[in-house]
Amino acid sequence: MNILSWFENKTGRTYPANAKTIINYLINNKNIKIEFVFQGYWEFEVLDFNELDSLVTGKTTPSDREDYYSNPYFLIAKIEEYIKEYFPNNNLENILPFAREVWGDRLRYVIFCSNSDNPILLDIDSMSFEPRISNYEITKFIPVDKLAEGTTQEKIKFDTRDSFSSILNEQQYFFDIPDGIYSVMDYEDLLQKSLELYRPQIDFHFLPLPESDDKYVFNIDIEGFSKTYSVDKASDYVDSNNLVLLLNDMLKAIDTNTHRYFISLRYVCDFGIAFVNDELRAKLLENGFADTNNYR
Repeated sequence: MNILSWFENKTGRTYPANAKTIINYLINNKNIKIEFVFQGYWEFEVLDFNELDSLVTGKTTPSDREDYYSNPYFLIAKIEEYIKEYFPNNNLENILPFAREVWGDRLRYVIFCSNSDNPILLDIDSMSFEPRISNYEITKFIPVDKLAEGTTQEKIKFDTRDSFSSILNEQQYFFDIPDGIYSVMDYEDLLQKSLELYRPQIDFHFLPLPESDDKYVFNIDIEGFSKTYSVDKASDYVDSNNLVLLLNDMLKAIDTNTHRYFISLRYVCDFGIAFVNDELRAKLLENGFADTNNYR
């Protein structure tokens, strides 16, 4: 009986077939690590099931804290405890740990439930990050048929995301790298660039109003629609959340027929805005290029 078979017998849980193939590949190639980008979020490394060797030979408790968070057997209890406390209504049963985030100290994991082939993203350091179930099987992120190509490497890395330029053209977004937001007038340029994604050379009027200690305030007049808005003074950074909300509020007022809307971009830039439809947003989210907030 190999290590994975021992683990599944001991827990009464079974990994999906493709996940098993990946884990057994690493069990049989002890010096190799597999890293992959999951759902466009972070880089993960498949857990080392060879750590179970000592359990098979009689170890019954973890020797240190790291065992709790890296050993697949002991990790089950930690994850189940987290889900029970913070997401008791989430139908996640028979947890099977698979991979852990590569960078930083945060405890982000990719897991399976034994009744599903779809991997799940989990952050057990967060009380608000709800478990996210992928629409794809693990082979979307780790092409099993390519594993044999890496047998001479110590680390195999997979990044199966689509490129940003294959999703959006230059007329559908803009990037900006502001040195900082130092006055309300800095938002006028950002609003102009954003609105021109909707209609080039659109005419709008920006009127700064008295600000408070924590907010910039201004009035926008565009195509017969006029309204006062505010954004947070967010430590000299762009308040992208409120900026996108007010852009979509204006858009709904001047064009009730459009199926497109503004979203903020992530990872590919310090700050960016895109003008998209549902299909494009879904594609950007899938590849980790869009903010997950719902701005409509």
